[in-house]
Amino acid sequence: TLILGDTSSSYTLGNGQANRVTIGVSDTASDGVANDASASVTLGTNDDIVTGSGGQDTVVAVTDTDAADNVNLGAGNDTVTAANLIAATATFVGGAGNDTLSYADDIDVVSTGLTLTSGFDTIALADDTNDGAISVTLTDAVVGSSDSDTMTISAAGANDTVTVNANLAAANTLI
Repeated sequence: TLILGDTSSSYTLGNGQANRVTIGVSDTASDGVANDASASVTLGTNDDIVTGSGGQDTVVAVTDTDAADNVNLGAGNDTVTAANLIAATATFVGGAGNDTLSYADDIDVVSTGLTLTSGFDTIALADDTNDGAISVTLTDAVVGSSDSDTMTISAAGANDTVTVNANLAAANTLI
């Protein structure tokens, strides 16, 4: 296991082999809370294992249709960038904190890639600069796997039209 330093740096994992890394965090604000921003890790194209910190971790997903990545981000307000590239066979756990699945421009959200995700509270949609139309389809299981059985969809584009399809149980909420 390689422990990545808390330098707010970016790391890219190698392709062709499985990587195992732990994101380190320190209390650089000297406030007794490990909530500082920590490293950003871009996954490789094999089965990577990433263990997050108590800080604000960022993991960037890459195209790998049969990946069995295992990403556990831990505490802190963490983000997975390019969440649309999460393979249905990959496990992503947001952990404690307000964790975000961030989607790129002109990408529709489909829950099939989120089957093994849990602990995420927000889906962030980039401004759709193509046609301004974004579709979000979520299952009850995806929304129910958030920390509080509530998921928020935030859209960056002021002129985007977001169509949401979700058949949820009464215990789950989509905002």
